[in-house]
Amino acid sequence: MKKRINQPKTATPAMNVSGKPKEGGQPTTGRIVRIIRGQNHGFIRTLDGREVFFHRADVTGKFIDLEPDDAVACELVEDRISGVRAVLVRKISK
Repeated sequence: MKKRINQPKTATPAMNVSGKPKEGGQPTTGRIVRIIRGQNHGFIRTLDGREVFFHRADVTGKFIDLEPDDAVACELVEDRISGVRAVLVRKISK
């Protein structure tokens, strides 16, 4: 029988030790394209045309207050699971 060695998880450069994205990504703005409330996430279209994932936990303020076509500011970080991800998502005035 092979011996299993428990190796600690290593964080990618865009993540802290807990595996969550680091704060301090690339600042950007965009508009919410769609929100999937039952799954607690949504997508933002940035000014350069990319569609970026965000999770409810990444929202500053109330997730329930966000609607499609709302203008938002956020920071983009690289996430090892979902690729580019928006964090510190906050609604801004139109």
